[in-house]
Amino acid sequence: MAEGLGHAGYDLALHFRRGRSPEACVDSLKALMPKEPVKQVDRAKLQDQHGFGEALVWGLELAQDFELWRRGQLSWEEVDHRSVLLAGPPATGKTSFAGLLAGTLGVPLISSSVAEWNAQDYLSGTLKKMRMVFNEAMEKAPCVLLVDEIDGISSRGNISGRYTEYWTQIVNLMLELVTQAMAAAGLVMVGATNYVDRIDPALTRSGRLDHTILMKPPGVEDRAAILAAYVGPAFARKDLRVVAGQLQGKTGADIEKLARAAKAKARRAGRGLSISDLQAEASGAFGTLPPDARRRIGAYRAGQLLVARALGILDAGAEAPADLGRIPVPPSREAEFPTEQTYNDAIAVLMGGRAAEEILIGAPSILIAETAESDLAAATALARQLETRSGLGEAGLVDLGDPILQAVIPASTIGSVRRRLETSIARATGILLDRRAELEATAAAIARGPGLARPAPPRRVLH
Repeated sequence: MAEGLGHAGYDLALHFRRGRSPEACVDSLKALMPKEPVKQVDRAKLQDQHGFGEALVWGLELAQDFELWRRGQLSWEEVDHRSVLLAGPPATGKTSFAGLLAGTLGVPLISSSVAEWNAQDYLSGTLKKMRMVFNEAMEKAPCVLLVDEIDGISSRGNISGRYTEYWTQIVNLMLELVTQAMAAAGLVMVGATNYVDRIDPALTRSGRLDHTILMKPPGVEDRAAILAAYVGPAFARKDLRVVAGQLQGKTGADIEKLARAAKAKARRAGRGLSISDLQAEASGAFGTLPPDARRRIGAYRAGQLLVARALGILDAGAEAPADLGRIPVPPSREAEFPTEQTYNDAIAVLMGGRAAEEILIGAPSILIAETAESDLAAATALARQLETRSGLGEAGLVDLGDPILQAVIPASTIGSVRRRLETSIARATGILLDRRAELEATAAAIARGPGLARPAPPRRVLH
């Protein structure tokens, strides 16, 4: 039977024996097949990176425990950092962190997204795809499993209407799969989201994605370090720090793009890259704004900055980031048990920009309320949560989260939310009037800054 087929023929003859079922023959042959090669992971390591903040600390602590587990000196149950939910706006490094983590641990990265699952035909296809991804990760452990856009699963508290049963099945399966995955030795799960408030609370409970880390744009020192990584060692750090100072609110991805553009212009001009090339590119990174717009935006940011300092949310010498007011209380361990005061302080910071506009310019603009993602929308959401869900509002010790209950008393709810917002802006106005000279000086300094940009849409400020 195997004559003329060499070793391959003898393999076939050995494994297709008389008396064996077809399934047994196939299984026997599969055992001979080489194992699927491990997917190559990024050679870059977390310890060489900058700008990841709390996520970097979390990843390096995991790497230490992971090595002890690999040596048999620590059981998997004793490894604390087995899962993390990375939350923040686009381009803050959530997905690249997962690749770097896999490279640091020396394990494959398995990447998927909720959008990929939902692209399947019918509910059965979505559920099947979810199981396939998690089964692959559990079979290939040790590995890192990245699930991007995890907010697409939604929260059962937000599901209503004709698709309730559809989405409830998806959420329930997700909870089941994550629980199973967390029991698989060597499997580390990273969830990524732009909207942490849309995550089902059960998904972030102990034993699932029980670490939540806010990914912030890097500070000036980290921006300088990121620039150094992309332009090489030829430039002094103090010069790169000057360029980095022009890039408030920019992410690592933004800085990489800037460095690439500066190199390209220098290359086309037939010369080497200079610090002037980087400064010119940084100056144009935010576009040019007319003087009136710069004055108004300077006032807006200065107001939020001074209110945040006055309430102890930012240190006295803290940099005024482009996203100030969006993150006065990040969703981290420090805000795990926010009080009414915590919420009120956050609302006051969010309203500080409007208060400053009224003081310095005489009338507010729609900067605070330009979109559904605006500071006013974020402040209103916090006030509404206090008034309807916390038992701390004018309605008293009651949770009005039920849509039917909210429909019964819409007018009183709107009134109590409005009054809380008005109290907050009055509070912010009082703080700024007491610091009028500092407000004017800070607003003018921000308006003169080379990196001035419009305030960007807010991150959620609390759980």
